[in-house]
Amino acid sequence: MTYNEIKLTEGQIKQLFNDPGIQGKINKYRPERLKAHQEWSEWLNKESLERLSDDELKDKFLKYYNSGAGRHAFNPIYRDRIISDVKKFREMLKFLLDESTDIKQRINEILEINGKYRIEGVGKALATSFLFDFNPDKYCIWNNRVEQGLEKIGWKPQLRGKMGEKYSQILETLEKLKSLAPEPYNNFNDIDTFLHIIAAEPEGEDALRRIIKEVRVAEQFEISEKTLQELLEKTLTKLLPGFSIYEDEESRGVEYPTSVGRIDVLAINEKDKEMLVIELKSGIASTDALKILSYMQWVEENLAEGRKVKGLIIALDMDDKLKYALRRIPDVQFKKFRIDIKLE
Repeated sequence: MTYNEIKLTEGQIKQLFNDPGIQGKINKYRPERLKAHQEWSEWLNKESLERLSDDELKDKFLKYYNSGAGRHAFNPIYRDRIISDVKKFREMLKFLLDESTDIKQRINEILEINGKYRIEGVGKALATSFLFDFNPDKYCIWNNRVEQGLEKIGWKPQLRGKMGEKYSQILETLEKLKSLAPEPYNNFNDIDTFLHIIAAEPEGEDALRRIIKEVRVAEQFEISEKTLQELLEKTLTKLLPGFSIYEDEESRGVEYPTSVGRIDVLAINEKDKEMLVIELKSGIASTDALKILSYMQWVEENLAEGRKVKGLIIALDMDDKLKYALRRIPDVQFKKFRIDIKLE
């Protein structure tokens, strides 16, 4: 399995963010990056662009470009071309940072071949670096390393349309990654570092290799929901002490028929006067598993006879949508399953 063949789940992305090696590298880079950003933000704003003389603006830009903005190197072959016409460069920057114009239009006018503010040598890496240092809470960096990192985790979007549309897709994707990152890493600066580490650092390579190994193992032991159902039926009393498969005069509690669908497994605990509706998923469970609520209500109205009715979703893992939904549903639990093979 190669990187291009996988798309990491949200849970696996969180695993990467919590990897000690990756966090250590982000923490190492962060102070210098924040220091550089503070320096650039002092002149990458409307007021400074109006105030700085041509020579001052040129000096600011050359320091910025030569240092790679303190983050990623820029190709020196373009440096002097970009700043050869300082007036044009100033107007380009002022337009880029003018938020009264939609970001897609700003990017198109600067990066498209026929753009009004196009300057040879200004590409996506430099333009979005300016945007990031202007407002790091709103704009992300888009360069080849970002794309490489996204590709390795299987999150690179198709990038269709003009440059403005493509940047919006990158921005949306990195916003999603930001939402998955734990504090204090849930910001565009650390997301950029994270993707750089994934794309080019040994810590990222090692962490990603461990995730891929887990995916391979899961694939080797992937089972159908029918097989999972049969295994649960055979081991229910051991896995859920006190419970047994529900039975009545017409049906048994496996694929138990109701007017709202078939229940995967219906169990009963006579001692505790409780019935348990079990929904099985062989892969990653999402909000479609919440059909269990319909089953629970049907059981309560037709079978429970005063017993408490609870729900249990069993799956390999669950996504964020289901996780947040279940926080509002105290009577439904979630449990992961793992297959354990022993040789005797």
